[in-house]
Amino acid sequence: PAFDAAITHDARALLGGDLDLRQSHHAPEPGQLAALAELGRVTLGIEMRAMASVGDNRERSLVELKGVDGVYPLVGRLELIPPLAPAQALERHDGLWGAVAEANLLDRLGIRPGQRLRVGDAEFEVRAVIAKEPDRVATALSFGPRLMVAADAIPETGLIQPGSLIRFTARIDLKPGLGIAQAKAGLAGRFPEAAWQVRDA
Repeated sequence: PAFDAAITHDARALLGGDLDLRQSHHAPEPGQLAALAELGRVTLGIEMRAMASVGDNRERSLVELKGVDGVYPLVGRLELIPPLAPAQALERHDGLWGAVAEANLLDRLGIRPGQRLRVGDAEFEVRAVIAKEPDRVATALSFGPRLMVAADAIPETGLIQPGSLIRFTARIDLKPGLGIAQAKAGLAGRFPEAAWQVRDA
């Protein structure tokens, strides 16, 4: 029925795919990532809390830092103001990584798109405001406004250290003909000791 299809579509958009896998402290191993790729399209991310600051730490704010890859988002659309493609907004340009942020973060820091902020050891140029983040509800708890950067930029912050509370995520858009239950059972059978938690739409 059309109603069921609409509910499923909305659930997939809120989750970021058909399956959402997340684990703390370390990323999935190469063999696990290869197995995920066999199931369909995959986007990998990193989420953590961090402090963002402007100029000699005069203005500071706790943020929910999210690193995404070039495939993100699999489902739904990241709406930005101005309307940039995510890859364009987050790419490294002239040696400086880009970032996008919720408007309330820019208000707290007293900056606007085109200006810079610092997270750890890395400096970012804010290139757009997040108008809609399709999978925002998939984050269990939120302790601050969203700041989104390229996943490849996260190591440059120096915040990935032993003991840091980091969530590594993998969202999967299953290939046609592969059901959610079948995919979950396959992963459980191949990786019974995996540290990840699996959610589905």
